[in-house]
Amino acid sequence: MAQPFGNEWINYNQTYYKLSVGEDGLYRVTYEDLEAAGFPVATVDPRRVQLWHRGMEQAIHIESAETFRWAPNDYFEFYGFRNDGTLDAEIYTEPGSQPHPYYNLFSDTSAYFLTWLLDDGRGLRIKNIRINNTGLTPESAHQAISRKVFVNSPSLGRAYPQGTSAAETYLSDFDFGEGWTGGALTRGQTGTITFSDIVNGVIGAGEPQLRLILQGRNNREHNVSIEVGPDADNFRTLTTATWPYYNVEYITEPLEWDDVSADGQVLVRYTVNGVNGLADRISVSVAEISFPQTLNLQDADRYTLNVRSSGGTLSYIEAAGVVEEARFFDLTNTNEPVEIGYNREGTDVDFVLEVTGDSLALQMESTVLSVMPRQINFREYPNTADYILITHPGLRVSAGAYNDPVEAFAAYRASTQGGSYDTLIANVTELYNQFSYGEISPLAIRRFMAYQLNRSNPKYLFLVGKSRYWFNDYDRQAHPSQAFPSWFPAAGYPGSDALYTFGLHGATS
Repeated sequence: MAQPFGNEWINYNQTYYKLSVGEDGLYRVTYEDLEAAGFPVATVDPRRVQLWHRGMEQAIHIESAETFRWAPNDYFEFYGFRNDGTLDAEIYTEPGSQPHPYYNLFSDTSAYFLTWLLDDGRGLRIKNIRINNTGLTPESAHQAISRKVFVNSPSLGRAYPQGTSAAETYLSDFDFGEGWTGGALTRGQTGTITFSDIVNGVIGAGEPQLRLILQGRNNREHNVSIEVGPDADNFRTLTTATWPYYNVEYITEPLEWDDVSADGQVLVRYTVNGVNGLADRISVSVAEISFPQTLNLQDADRYTLNVRSSGGTLSYIEAAGVVEEARFFDLTNTNEPVEIGYNREGTDVDFVLEVTGDSLALQMESTVLSVMPRQINFREYPNTADYILITHPGLRVSAGAYNDPVEAFAAYRASTQGGSYDTLIANVTELYNQFSYGEISPLAIRRFMAYQLNRSNPKYLFLVGKSRYWFNDYDRQAHPSQAFPSWFPAAGYPGSDALYTFGLHGATS
């Protein structure tokens, strides 16, 4: 399939500042932050400011005392999201082979890019909407979701030939079942998942629902009994899951309100049975309970609501337990959040939502997070190089007789003795920003090479530096403690340099 190069959103005539985000929430960047980062607050018209994320412009809110220029005490806000598996999906062997999108293989950090238009254009802004109630009946509930994602163990995915105990062959591509999951259990072992937040349920508005994502961890048939109950003395059998090999099994089953204790606890017990007495090994990747819940926000600092309209496209919400600083955002379109105006009486609020799809994702935030911009440079790469070197800035330091060993090698290759090549050095950290939206991913190298192949005819790619596998979790750790650095992420397991370019530009080898 044709894929974007990932740099289509960049205007190389503009200046950009990178903001690294590690958790979901409402972020604020102050005038002082901008000034400290070198952002030209004295000359940039706030109306022309833009924010970009994963190639899409983001709606932001600018609080400014003056329309045409920045002033002290001004700031801008945006709703930011930590990294997830969205970008990983493209590096899997085929659509549907990624186990789930909730956790990134490499890093928790995503990136946003601040810039400003050089013409009279305007940046995208967060809309503020307040709809009056014209006799609408209050919604009785919203659909709450309690989700647990287990990521303490790596699964290497399918081993071939499938179904044989001696299978020792893996595809280097990111394959079915490859990714982070929970700890493995073997035949005869039992695990229990505890939910303690299934509170304020609305019994008349529907039943709770359990969703599980199970991961096969050996090349056998799997048989797993699943039970649920409000406590350890009152389990009932829910279902039995059967599936083969290193594949992923998706389970969705309705629960009963009797499965929920008076204080909101649900226990999910799973037992690995095996088939025909053979070894069995599985793990749980995701466990989730969704249920109708009263509109009581329990004085929480942040709260997520999934609103469905009981009739028509408008939903009237009356919510209790809302903290004083609360702000509500419609995040149905995450690129263009909408702030919802509301009425307040004490800790009760009410407002009207326009629900145009099956449901509306509403987020309440009462605090703002800080993030510092950092200026970066986007490079326009020449289209004449036939010998490309990709490396890391950490390797471009003085060694022996060379101030920059990578540059010295490139100079050798450009010489008559080295082959008279037209050489190009690219730092992988720059490729992340330009070709994988600032996120650490082997996709950055692959997209960059696709970009170069689309414009020229490079003959050689030299990856200068070593990689570590994704399951070493290098980019989530403190790097000084690592004896063996990972200069860029390996493309798959077992690692294969071929995956950075295989199949690009119509090539089959």
